[in-house]
Order: sequence, then structure tokens, then C-alpha cells
Amino acid sequence: MTSLRAPSGFSSSRTISLNDAITLFLEHCRITRRLSCHTVRAYQLDLRDFSRYFGVRRIAAAVSQAQIREYARYLVDEKKLKESSTRRRLASLRILYSWLAREKRVSTNPFQGLDLSIKMPRYLPRALDRRSLLSLLTQTRAECRSHDGLLLHLIVAMLIATGLRISELVTARSEDLSLSERSLRVLGKGSRDRIVFLAGDELLTILERFAQLRTRLNPRGSTFLVDSFGNPISTQYVRRRLRRVVRRAGIAVRVTPHILRHTAATQLLEAGVDIRCVQRLLGHSSIATTQLYTEVNDVALKRSIMNADVLGVLQR
Repeated sequence: MTSLRAPSGFSSSRTISLNDAITLFLEHCRITRRLSCHTVRAYQLDLRDFSRYFGVRRIAAAVSQAQIREYARYLVDEKKLKESSTRRRLASLRILYSWLAREKRVSTNPFQGLDLSIKMPRYLPRALDRRSLLSLLTQTRAECRSHDGLLLHLIVAMLIATGLRISELVTARSEDLSLSERSLRVLGKGSRDRIVFLAGDELLTILERFAQLRTRLNPRGSTFLVDSFGNPISTQYVRRRLRRVVRRAGIAVRVTPHILRHTAATQLLEAGVDIRCVQRLLGHSSIATTQLYTEVNDVALKRSIMNADVLGVLQR
């Protein structure tokens, strides 16, 4: 493992402060581990909150298990964070202290042997029904005459057809797209590469049209999705455009890029695609995550069967 040399002004002893420890850890994530800017930013937000709670000058090695439990109670009882947010902040803290222990910047890791489990409620992913899905696609097809309209239709079609995460879509590179192979290489969570296959003639046609426009707008840029000025788009751009087109399509429920990802998984499983294939397509590290979508199918199946009430119909 490559260790970072402490920058000028930083203590190299075990008296390192929380603020300095976090700064060094984030540099390690950026330089040595080469994590994405989104991951590093998430670590930064989580860990800065912890240092503010205890004080940036607090010595990192002086944090005890009892104080970590106190911090967990603070997140739940006072900040009223959701279970998922609390678990994420504690996970970031655990990773920080594991690194500090490996680098011998703390003599003991307070997370070692610490039993601190946050029970997570079980939520089933929400997906769009077929009617809303068709309304959304019909609306984006109707707006394809301009560059921005074509871009929006491509974004929606890609999210629905591939189940890409929004961050994966906006950072996709032109050189990683192969129209002849109908495939796109994306960089997913944990800096893991995977190949996403692009099914359907409509999606291929949209991609070809957009690729021609994009080459004229920004021939030297690497990012595939660009706006009408040739600039790479952001996740905020996608969310804003999606909210507006959902309203124009007359869809009453809230629709986010992640809901379209859930919708893609549900549609693929309903079409009979093997769950292991869906797992690889979505980039899930665990099959258990993908299995949540089979439960969605079971819920829909139960609703359909209960509504059908075969015996009740026969008795009428």
C-alpha cells in the first residue's frame, strides 16, 4: 500500500487532529485509491459533520467507542436522519479509522469490536407502471425536433432501456460507445467497469442521430452527452429536464432518474431476463439487491390475483 507523506504543517504522530486526519484521508482517496470525485465528496461531507460534532481540533486517537455510540444517537435522535443516512455516515467514519490504524496514526481503532448496528427498514423500489412509462416516452418522442429535445429523449430512453445510474450516464464517454456492437462501457460504483448492451432499433437510431449532432458541436470532447452549446451535462440538468417533461406528460407521481432505473430492472425481469443478467446490467455487487425487484413483481402479482378474485367472479 502506498502511504501519503504528511503535508507541511501536519503532525505525523498519533496526536493528529480530526481535521488533519480527514484531510489526509481524502487525499489518499483521491490520489492513491483514485476514487471518483462523487465518492470523495460524499466522504468529505460525512466526515466533516463528525469533526464539527466533536471539534476539528479533537485528537483523532482520543475518540472512544462510547463517543461513537453517542454520535450515532445524535444522528438519529437530534438530527433526525434516516437510517440509511446514519449508516452511511458511520460507514465513512469506520473506513477513516481503518485507514488511520493501517497508517499507524492511531494506536487503536475504536470500531474494532464495536457492536453498532442500525436496523434498516425494508423498502421495495418504486417503479413506473406501463401506462406512465408509455406516456413519458410518447412525450419525449414528440419533442425530438431540437437538439435539446433529442437529448432529453435519449436520456429517458437510455435510463429505461439500460437501468444506468444517472452519474454513469452523464459521465459516459464517446470512445466507450460502440454502435456496431450496441454496447457502452461505463464506470460504476467502486470504480468498477462494466459493459451495458443497447437493445432495440429505436434506441440505436436515437444514438446515431445524437452522435452526428454531438460531433459537430464538440468534436474534441470526450463526454458523450452534451447540450446545444457542446458542454457536458450534469446530473442536475437531467433531474430538472425530467421533472418538466413528466409534468408535460401528465404524470402525477414523482419521477426521478433512480425510479427509471428501478423501472428498467422491473421491466427486464417481467420480460423473462435472468436475474443474474439483470444484476450484471445494473452493476449490483450483490444479487440480494437485484432480488428486491423480484419482490416488486410478487407484489404486483398478488395485487392482480386479488383483484381478479376468480371464485368471486364464478359465483356472480
